[in-house]
Parts: sequence; C-alpha cells; structure tokens
Amino acid sequence: TAKRIHEYNPEMKLIWIFRDPVKRAYSNYLHDLFQLDEWRRFEHCIDHEEERHWYYQYLSKGRYIEQVDWYLEYFKREQMRFIIFEEFVKAPMKYVNEIYDFIGLSGMPDPSEITIHSKKTGVPVRRPVLLYFLNRMTRRENIIRRFLWRRNFQSNGPLLKIEPGTRRRLQEYYKPFNSRLEEFLGRDLSIWNSKD
Repeated sequence: TAKRIHEYNPEMKLIWIFRDPVKRAYSNYLHDLFQLDEWRRFEHCIDHEEERHWYYQYLSKGRYIEQVDWYLEYFKREQMRFIIFEEFVKAPMKYVNEIYDFIGLSGMPDPSEITIHSKKTGVPVRRPVLLYFLNRMTRRENIIRRFLWRRNFQSNGPLLKIEPGTRRRLQEYYKPFNSRLEEFLGRDLSIWNSKD
C-alpha cells in the first residue's frame, strides 16, 4: 500500500493516529463479535493469531512502529504527522488546528463543525456461536437472524472488559514495539500502561 500511495502522489502527507494497542486490539475484537465475524474467545484468537487471516489478526495491527517503517521506505518523516489518540480525544481542537497547519489549510476550523464520533458496539449476552454460523450460511439479512441478533446484543449493556491477565500479557507483548515507537517519536507513551 505504501508503494502504491507513493506512486500515486510522492508528496502525500500522512496522518497517523496511534491508540493504546491493547485497547485497539480488544476494540477490534468486540467490533468483529458485533458484526458476527467472530465468535471465539479473545484469548483463543490471540493464541492462534498467526494461523488467522490478517484481517482477523488483532495483535499485528498494534505493532505501529513496523507500519511506520514500511512507509519510511517511500516517504520522508517530514511528510508524516503523529497523534496519540488518547490526547486527541481530550483536546480535539488543538490537534485539528495542528492538522490544518500540517496539510496547509488556511484559516481555522469552526469548533461547532467538529464532532467526535464514537461507534458504540453492542455487548453480547453470550458468545454468538449460533449467530456466527447462521450468518456464514445465509450471508444475508433474514428475520430469524435479526431476531437472534437483537436478543443476543444489548446496546446499553455494561462494557465487556478485557480480562486483567490478558491485558498484562498484551502489555508485555507490545513493550518492545512501544519502546521503539517511543524512541522514534521522542516521547513517553506510558499513557498506554493503564490497568483499565
């Protein structure tokens, strides 16, 4: 992809937004559960990461420094802007202004036109094994599938949290990648070491 983007426009400016890789991986998993693209436990998925199609790998997408390295083969660092998601959410206008500057837009954005979209994922009452296979067999919307899906997902249920042991395991897994990213960015990323 980096090569194709470069071929299309070698002067392209790239904006990277990095989120805590543990939260990103688990959020990706919950999204796939919600979309009926997944039914196994998260721990099973990460234990068998290498055997899975890249689209359903949850860990590899959080090794951000590897992805940056691929793009550095084609683009200069000056063409890239790096943002930490957790900081962006706390002060979106600050970063929107910086992005305007970076891409060369004149004027300042109207704060009333900036909205933060957060897609809420329904919480499964139980792992959607039956729904997953029904979805695979029919691959189209039907009344039975819709009924079972509504019964199994609560839009206002409690947030399904990652197991503390799994969180610690993934924080260890990401340590070398995060350390390299810290060194590359020249900044501290301990914001990603939280226990929640």
